[in-house]
Amino acid sequence: MRSGSAVRLRVPEPDRLKNWLLIGSFLLYAFICFLSLASYASEELLRQYGFMPVLVTMGCCFGRGDYFRRREYGLGLLFILWTLMCGWLRGEIDRSIGAQNEFLRGLVLCGIIFPFAYLTGDRDRRLLKKLLLPVLLGMAALYCVTYIALLRGENIVLIPGWIVFGAEYTVTGRMMLKLLGLYHTCAGYLATVCFYGALYMAVCYRKTRWLPAWLLLLAVFAVGVLITYSRTAVFTLTGGILFAVYLYLQRHPMKPVLKVLTLILTAVAVIVLTALLMDRIYEAVHSIRDIWYGLWTLSNRTDIWGAGLKVLGEKPLVLLRGLSGEQIMEEVNVFLPHLDTIQHMHSGYFQSLLRLGLPGFGAVAALTVGLIRSGRILLTSPKAELEDKFLLCLPMACLLMGVVESIIFLCTIPTELMNLLLMLFSGYIFERARQLSE
Repeated sequence: MRSGSAVRLRVPEPDRLKNWLLIGSFLLYAFICFLSLASYASEELLRQYGFMPVLVTMGCCFGRGDYFRRREYGLGLLFILWTLMCGWLRGEIDRSIGAQNEFLRGLVLCGIIFPFAYLTGDRDRRLLKKLLLPVLLGMAALYCVTYIALLRGENIVLIPGWIVFGAEYTVTGRMMLKLLGLYHTCAGYLATVCFYGALYMAVCYRKTRWLPAWLLLLAVFAVGVLITYSRTAVFTLTGGILFAVYLYLQRHPMKPVLKVLTLILTAVAVIVLTALLMDRIYEAVHSIRDIWYGLWTLSNRTDIWGAGLKVLGEKPLVLLRGLSGEQIMEEVNVFLPHLDTIQHMHSGYFQSLLRLGLPGFGAVAALTVGLIRSGRILLTSPKAELEDKFLLCLPMACLLMGVVESIIFLCTIPTELMNLLLMLFSGYIFERARQLSE
């Protein structure tokens, strides 16, 4: 080496380093979400190993002031700070690992996942496709193992009481799918969300040789929805299929009359299929009168929500600081003597209102309204591409299911993966809508 020369170390550029930190944090959280499908041990894993990477990544972005250039991301951070404040006021943060991890999961979702598209500058969504690939393939593999167990007629047990694939049956003969440690309806919800993730990928790769592979994944997740017999998942899937057909017909050079006819025939087919599935779900379980009551009251959800409103009426302070999960159930069940003990509010919106009061619920409502407004831009803008419109399917499916199930907004095991995909897609929708409006 010549005199005076020096070895130059290659120092990563700040933006590249930030992107690698964001990608690493996403993959770490996705891995923990997969673990949470099988065991609550992920709570301890998240607390021990998840906190430092999150702080380093957010510190890198926070120092650049990135969060303050977009009001929706600043609102997300305020939402998480409010959950911390509510937990501190109720004394949960000091004594509950679960409450600490709820704050940490919210920090990941609102500080890294939600603004991911903006922080990485992923305008062409190349990173989104790369991140979706391992998540969807991993979930498809889990469902396929479950289907193999069903065909064999016996469960596949890797670790007793923990990793189980197959099914069990109720006293009425209704099959309940077992996917790791998931309750069967949660398996249906996840299959629905993964279906729309695969649908988006199929649209992106519709002109490539990879289209058959994505269509196969769509079939895998559709079967997962159908055999779980979850009414919420089935209705969300069928409604989403109609929406997807409508989006496709918008850009097709077909005559308007044929477009309307195609949409009508698709609607009839979907309604008939849904009716057959509902008949299967209720076969030898309920009478016609019980079915009508279940549909009219949303399976007693209207009673549960009414009881929640009564709690707010008797304890107005809840509107400020909220209640813990245990306190919600104690208070609500007092007003529901005619029902079995419920475990949650059967609505992500009502659960947020009772857990975080009006400030937290306001943040949730703002996210919903923002998504609807941004979605309208994607649907009506002449510059929007077909891929842009199909971005809407997954978040809207999550929001629809969140109306009648406590599976979004407040991160709860085992639906963390749904929240991850909801916030990831929401961030991309906000960014794309802003680009189209410029």
